[in-house]
Amino acid sequence: MFGLDAANILVRYFSYAILFALILSLYGYRRSEIVTSKLNDSLLSVAFDAILHPSLLIVVSCELMNISAHFHVRNADKYGLSILWGAYALGLIAFGIWKSRKYLRVSGIVLLAITLIKLFFFDITDLGTIPKTILFVSLGVLLLFVSFLYNKYKIFIFGPEADVK
Repeated sequence: MFGLDAANILVRYFSYAILFALILSLYGYRRSEIVTSKLNDSLLSVAFDAILHPSLLIVVSCELMNISAHFHVRNADKYGLSILWGAYALGLIAFGIWKSRKYLRVSGIVLLAITLIKLFFFDITDLGTIPKTILFVSLGVLLLFVSFLYNKYKIFIFGPEADVK
């Protein structure tokens, strides 16, 4: 797949450093007085999160694929990415509940739906019984945990009227 020479490693991590510097500078500009006087803070927060979270997901996915290629893990693009994306979606949902950001919860649910679609139409075609079992069990646990979070914090998410039965 990719070579192990120093140039590939240097370019990859140099690109990550540039991406980190760009996101850090965007965060600084988001907090600056010039930008906040012209734009709404909630709009800036949504725009920053719309750049940060997909970038972070792409970087983590690329690193997973790189590590699995170095260790010669077969079908890591199938079950590895599905578990990673499911865990990241769970993290987005939990972070959205914690920070009261509906768009993060919804984007986590959308990412979980994309992961499930990828699972059913792409992943299970060539996998054996054991990897399928691991994949379905781990994503089932993630779905149960998301359901638990929504049920436990439904008053916090939807307000006091959500507790009426």
